[in-house]
Amino acid sequence: MTHKFDRVAIFYRPDISGGSAWEKKIISKLKSLNKKIEIGSKRPKVVIALGGDGTIMEAIRNFKHFSPLFIGLNLGHVGFLATIREKKNFLKGIEKIYKGEYTVSERMMLHVGVVRKGKEIYETQALGDMYIQNLTGLLDLDIHIDDHLVQRVHGTGAIASTASGSTAYNLSLHGPIVMPDINCIVVNEILDHNTPTPSMIIKKTKRVSFHIKNFRRRNEVLLAKDGLDIDVGMWTDGVLVMRLLPGDIVHVARARGKIKLAEIEKDYFFKSIQQKFTFK
Repeated sequence: MTHKFDRVAIFYRPDISGGSAWEKKIISKLKSLNKKIEIGSKRPKVVIALGGDGTIMEAIRNFKHFSPLFIGLNLGHVGFLATIREKKNFLKGIEKIYKGEYTVSERMMLHVGVVRKGKEIYETQALGDMYIQNLTGLLDLDIHIDDHLVQRVHGTGAIASTASGSTAYNLSLHGPIVMPDINCIVVNEILDHNTPTPSMIIKKTKRVSFHIKNFRRRNEVLLAKDGLDIDVGMWTDGVLVMRLLPGDIVHVARARGKIKLAEIEKDYFFKSIQQKFTFK
C-alpha cells in the first residue's frame, strides 16, 4: 500500500537543532518531485517528523486522527521509531518513499481509560506507554489482567508499554525489549519495595487494570498549568495527562486503530539496538 504525497505536513519541535534548515531542504526536494504537493496541510496524508523518538510520538499525537503515513527523520540519538536514521540519507530516502519503495510497519496503540467512582472520566490513546507514578513518595496499587489479580505494588508506580514503547521508560526499568511487530502489552513495576515481580508480557486481547489503593497526600508538587497540587499522576507517551486519586482505576487495552510508519531500511530495528548498546 502506498500513500499519496499530495498533502504533507512537516513537524519538529522549535528547539530541534537544524529543524528549520532541514524543513527547507525537504520542501525543496518535495517540490522538485511534484510542484502540486500541498505542504503544511492540516489534514495530511503524509507526516514527516524531524527529531528523536519523543518528537515522532508528539507528531503522532497531533496527527493520528487523520491516519497518515508517518516518516521519522532521526535528529535525536538512537531513533527506534525513525524511518531514516542518518542525515546523509534523508532526501534520498524521501524520494524512495515518494516512489513507493517502502514498506509499512503497523504499530499497535493502547487505549487508556480512567474510572473514578464507577464512571469513566478520561480516555486517551498512546503509542508507547502509560505509566502511573508518585512524584513524592510511595503508593499501593493492584494490577489485574482481566479479572485476575497478578501483582501488588508498594512502590513508586507501574507502567504498561507496547512493543514500540518497550525501548523507552520500560527499558530503563530493566524491562524486556520487544520487536515492534509483536502486538502485546508489557507490564512492569517502578521501584517496588515488595519482593520484585518480573515484567509480564500480556497478549493483545487482554485488559490490564491498575487499581490505585492508597498513598500519602503531601501536596508538595504544583502543576504549572493550573496551580493545583499533585501527588500521583498518569503519563502517556511521556506527557503528564492527569492527577490520580485513591480509588481510581486505570484500564489499558489494545486500541482499535494502528499507526503506520514507513520503513525503507532492512533490519533497522536490530541496527538501532546495536547503536543503543554500542556494539556491532
